[in-house]
Amino acid sequence: MKRQDFGSHMAFTFEIKTERNRTFASVTGYDGPVRTLFVPAETADHIPVEEIAGRAFASRADLEELILPESIRCIRSFAFHNCAHLHYVKLSDSVVDYYDGALRQCPELQDIELMLHTPGHFRLLKELVGDSDAMLPLTIHLPMGATAALTFPSYADNYQEDTMARAIHEHIEGAGYATRQLVTRTGIDFQGYDRQFQRFTYDEPASAVNAAFGRLMHPYRLEPSFRAQYEDYLRAQSPTILPRMLRGEREERFGHEGELRWIPQEPARTAERLSFLVTHELILEEAIQPALDVCTEVQDITSAALLMDYNRKHFAAALSSGPEIFEL
Repeated sequence: MKRQDFGSHMAFTFEIKTERNRTFASVTGYDGPVRTLFVPAETADHIPVEEIAGRAFASRADLEELILPESIRCIRSFAFHNCAHLHYVKLSDSVVDYYDGALRQCPELQDIELMLHTPGHFRLLKELVGDSDAMLPLTIHLPMGATAALTFPSYADNYQEDTMARAIHEHIEGAGYATRQLVTRTGIDFQGYDRQFQRFTYDEPASAVNAAFGRLMHPYRLEPSFRAQYEDYLRAQSPTILPRMLRGEREERFGHEGELRWIPQEPARTAERLSFLVTHELILEEAIQPALDVCTEVQDITSAALLMDYNRKHFAAALSSGPEIFEL
C-alpha cells in the first residue's frame, strides 16, 4: 500500500496491481477531509489510476462532489456507499466493471453526470439505474453531442403472504422499477419514459418535478405532445414548486415518514430553472406572492426582481412585497 499526495488538502492511498502484464493503481481511500474529490488519472510515478477499491470512500460524511477521470475502468462494490452528503458524481463509460452498491444509499444525490462515448453502449447506465431502488437523477451526455436528463423514481419491493396457498407474492410499488426497464444495454426508450410520467406525478411528485425540468431543458427525442404534458405540470404546480425551489438547499428533502418530498438544488441550477420558468411562461399568478415571500425569507433580491417583472408583464397586479423588503 502506498500513500500519494495530490494537492495540499488531501492525500490518496492506493494499491499497485499487476494483471495480464498490465500495471495500474487502485485507489483505496484518502487521508484528510474533502468536499470535492478529483480522482487523478495517474499517480506521481505515472502509473495509470484504473480502479476504485471496494469501500474505498464508503460512509464519508464530508464528501459532496466526485469527479472520476476517463482512466477509471472498474468501480468495486460499495466504493461510495452511504456517503450521506454526496450530491454530484461525474463518470464515463470508460468504466466497464461496475460492482453492486457502489453508489447505493447516497440520499442527497442531485445529479449523476454520465459521459457516453460509444454509440449503442449503455451498459454502465443500465448497471447504475439497476443498482439502487432509490431516486436517481442523471444527466447523460450521448455520443455526437446530444444531452438527455432523466430522473428515475424510487420503488419498493413488498411481499404479501398468501397463507391459504402457502406462498409469498412479490409486489413492486412505485414507477421506478418500470422506468428502469426502459434502459437496455444498447439504448433508452425515451417515448416509454415520457409515457411513464403520469405515474411519477402520483407515486413521487418530487421526481416528477425533476423529470419535467430535465426533459424540457434537455429535450432529446421529446415529442410535442410530451413536451406539453411536462409544461402543463410545471405550470399547474408552480405555486408549490417555486417556494421550495427558492429555498434551495434549505428545503427539507424527506418527509416525516422518510418519503422523498423534494430534490434540493445548488444555487446555480435553481437560478437556471427559475429563468426557464420565466422564459417559457410556466408560472401561475397565484404562485408569485408565495414565491416573493420566500425571497424575503432568504434575502434573494435577484429572484424577487425577476418575479416582480414577470408579474408586471403577465398579470399587471400590485404585490404586497417589493424591493423595500431588502433595504439594508
